[in-house]
Amino acid sequence: MRKAKVFAAVGIMAMSLFSGLAFNVTDAKADETVGVTLDSVKVMEDELGDDREVTVNVTVNSNPGTILSQTEFTYDSSVLTVTKVEAKDFFKCDATEGQTSDYTAPNLEKNPIQLIDGYGAVRGNSDATGVMYTITLKIAEDAKAGTEATIGFSGKFMDSDLNEYDVVCEDAKVAVVEKETETPTPPTPPTPEKPTPEKPTPEKPTPEKPTPAAPTTAAPTPAAPTTAAPTPAAPTTATPATTKANQAPRTGDVAPVAVLGIMIAATATVAVLAKKKVED
Repeated sequence: MRKAKVFAAVGIMAMSLFSGLAFNVTDAKADETVGVTLDSVKVMEDELGDDREVTVNVTVNSNPGTILSQTEFTYDSSVLTVTKVEAKDFFKCDATEGQTSDYTAPNLEKNPIQLIDGYGAVRGNSDATGVMYTITLKIAEDAKAGTEATIGFSGKFMDSDLNEYDVVCEDAKVAVVEKETETPTPPTPPTPEKPTPEKPTPEKPTPEKPTPAAPTTAAPTPAAPTTAAPTPAAPTTATPATTKANQAPRTGDVAPVAVLGIMIAATATVAVLAKKKVED
């Protein structure tokens, strides 16, 4: 009975959210919105399982403080089919301890799918953020690599004062892609090392040891042949043979000798006389 009342309350609040008739609904400030992110999914064709299913999360990133949401999820029904929507008790928070989100199960055969969530008994706003829904999608059997399908999320949130906050969410994609071929990374060529210039080391001069000169033996100069001048032969006086004829003294030879003897004697006599005179 309580559950039926809760759903009825949520339904009434949802109707009020969009019609503004049952409650005094006021517009929130223009800069106050609920920021939502919708996952994009890429799946390789050869990695699709037999069920060909993928999941996407609806994540609230900013929440000014709300108690009710009525949103819708849109998808490309030519490629995708919604098989499950799982609510995550998004509105549960400290301000409403003990309460849980009153989620109304959607009709999955419709497109867009209507999603209503909030509190059956209003006790305070929730500023919770995080995953609000997880949606399971089945990809069509004939979807091949290169196929893309657009999904979207939109709607409004409401606070306890019945102020409305628009959902801001960009569309996302579910894409079937070819198996990625890894391109081999060429090896990085080694960086050439810059040669370090070597400082020339001055060489110490090595004193050269004097090499003793080998004694040189002068080759004997061959004496020029001297031609001895012929010594003129002294004229030889033939000694006449001694004969009886020539052994006899000749008068012509004796006279000069006698004269020489007389002269020597006279000279000696003169000398003696002179000496004697001197002594006297």
